[in-house]
Amino acid sequence: MTLACSSDRIVARAGQRATFWQQRRVYAKASARATKYAARTALTGRVTASQATERTHVQKASSTSLRLSVAAHEIPHPAKASYGGEDAFFISQQGSTSFGVADGVGGWANSGINPAEYSKSLMREAKAHFEGTAEAATLAEPPAAPSTSSETSNAASTASEAAPRAAGSGELHLASRDAFGSGVSASQPADATGNSPTTMPQIGRDADDLAAAPRSPRTALAAAHKATKQPGSSTALVLQFPEGSNTIKASNLGDSGFALFRNKELIFQSSPLQHFFDCPYQFAACPDFTDDTDRAEDAVNYELELQSGDVIVAATDGLWDNLHTEELLPLLPASEDAVQEAAHQIAAAASSNAYNEQYPSPYTVQALRQGMDLPWWQKLAGIRFKDGKLQLAQLTGGKLDDITVVVAFAAAA
Repeated sequence: MTLACSSDRIVARAGQRATFWQQRRVYAKASARATKYAARTALTGRVTASQATERTHVQKASSTSLRLSVAAHEIPHPAKASYGGEDAFFISQQGSTSFGVADGVGGWANSGINPAEYSKSLMREAKAHFEGTAEAATLAEPPAAPSTSSETSNAASTASEAAPRAAGSGELHLASRDAFGSGVSASQPADATGNSPTTMPQIGRDADDLAAAPRSPRTALAAAHKATKQPGSSTALVLQFPEGSNTIKASNLGDSGFALFRNKELIFQSSPLQHFFDCPYQFAACPDFTDDTDRAEDAVNYELELQSGDVIVAATDGLWDNLHTEELLPLLPASEDAVQEAAHQIAAAASSNAYNEQYPSPYTVQALRQGMDLPWWQKLAGIRFKDGKLQLAQLTGGKLDDITVVVAFAAAA
């Protein structure tokens, strides 16, 4: 992620879209905020129950013990590859199986700060929370803040399981769990499948109460946020497969997300948590380095019952902005042995679309729904005949960004 809540978040082909992004800056009313994250204080919105229609989700509990095989793949933004990009992830097998992704805000580089440091620290601390340790496995220290004028594209990446790895590398983890419990619930805004929550996120709950609660994705976010005391900001998504349960739990703050697939069909997909379009909720070190921050109490929480053969795809917005959900279906793994290859193929497909100027990406589709498009003179300049009709040009194309994908496969233990 680049600078929060601004058009600079999108690295588009300059010639076609320069004027559009100037209009976007005016529309969003959010200028550079790397050192003053609180510029959006007046813009902050909160989700209320009136924004969603209630619907209860019920599924039959699985009586089969399951194990979860998990793999990850990263592809950094080409201009940020020299320092591994600004995404981060972790996978842990100690106790419960847990994993997460985070997307650092790139605008901090304008102040001489490496945006990767915050997101990677956030994931390191979330992992440590689940493992009950003061420090998790060593995460390689990111290099000095990248230059904003002469970045190279040498592929490199880091993750919380290892020292620096080549861009696009991944990890594979396997764990077994006993089964019990039933039902599926989610507290969130209406999701992409049209389903809506039974309850809405709790706002303003004291963070110390969360820290004292049993370990969960939400307490992991709270602990990680509290422990990450350095300049920067980041979205975060954490999932947990608790011991003695076939339930996957998740907590999300921002525009990363996850989807659950069963028999090559979409069962459930989370929705981004945003103050407004292109301005996701984010963690930041407040009041140490910023005047405001979103908190773990604001996160959206989910509980979904798994069955053997289910697939979970969790990713930063670099995936969801560049690949429609239906395009994921042929790329899903058919077995636990295929999760690493699936993570690679999914990330590669999103990366390919990011370079395609004609691709109607999920991001530009949503931008059009928000009333954003090319200026009239570019629409006229790109006029063409299609299906026997004269059509004006419109905003299209992928969005260059860091892409981090985690794929999990549930198999009978």
